[in-house]
Amino acid sequence: STTTTTTTASVTYQDCILDVSVSAPPDPSTGYPGDSLASYAVPAWRCTQADPQNGTVFFTSSWPRPDIFPQCAFGATLGTVSWYNTSDCSGAEFTSMTVFTDGDTNKGGCKDAMGKALDPAQCQGRWR
Repeated sequence: STTTTTTTASVTYQDCILDVSVSAPPDPSTGYPGDSLASYAVPAWRCTQADPQNGTVFFTSSWPRPDIFPQCAFGATLGTVSWYNTSDCSGAEFTSMTVFTDGDTNKGGCKDAMGKALDPAQCQGRWR
């Protein structure tokens, strides 16, 4: 097992990935879970091409308060995905999404890997 670290502004972070899953809302008559709409993995603090077939959209993930919680597995109950049109994720993001990573489910505001809204939908994240 290899651990990779990323250094940003004199702080070293554990190399983490935010797994995002998006699904349709549960069926109101049966309560059964909705179909999966999207599933993707976003490296933390590293700008990555969102789709190998499309070189115009890039994303990165982060968690709140990395100054206090330098490792995603400890204390990071939220994850944020930010999408950019630049390969180094510089400038303003064109959209973003924050997801729970502690088992709770977002009931809206979910996006696919390219940053497009998937409403109505629900989503969850998980750090690894």
